Amino acid sequence: MSEAIPFHINKYFSFLWEDLRFSKPLVDHDGSYYEVKFHGPEVDIRLENYRRDLYLYVSKSSKPDQEANFFALVEFFDRNTNKSVKPNYFRNVKDLDECYRMQIEWLAKVLRGYLPEIRDFFSDDLYSFNMSALRDYRVRKHPDLYAKG
Repeated sequence: MSEAIPFHINKYFSFLWEDLRFSKPLVDHDGSYYEVKFHGPEVDIRLENYRRDLYLYVSKSSKPDQEANFFALVEFFDRNTNKSVKPNYFRNVKDLDECYRMQIEWLAKVLRGYLPEIRDFFSDDLYSFNMSALRDYRVRKHPDLYAKG
């Protein structure tokens, strides 16, 4: 695990606990696995490191076992627009610490931009409906991933 990851998480994700009442990062790692959790008033955010890539997941604070991939949510939010925000793993960057910095900065920037939609999505009134709509959308968009067989 690169020492750059916690440094850059504290730098780029600090808006969560400084401005939005999220907990400071809770870290879990064992050498090859690295995970950071941020607990918020409405939603929880989990950042996971797998090999060179960083993945972001979001869940309702009261239902952490029902998380959604952040970029699947973004795709769902933007389904009726011309916007197309995708994950960027910066695989062309050879320096691993710089690669992590760029991914963390990108994830924090995109997350900050979508926080209002995320809060609305996970609101108590619409949570079940929204999760069902997201699943239906994902099945229609990527039927091969959900094929039974």
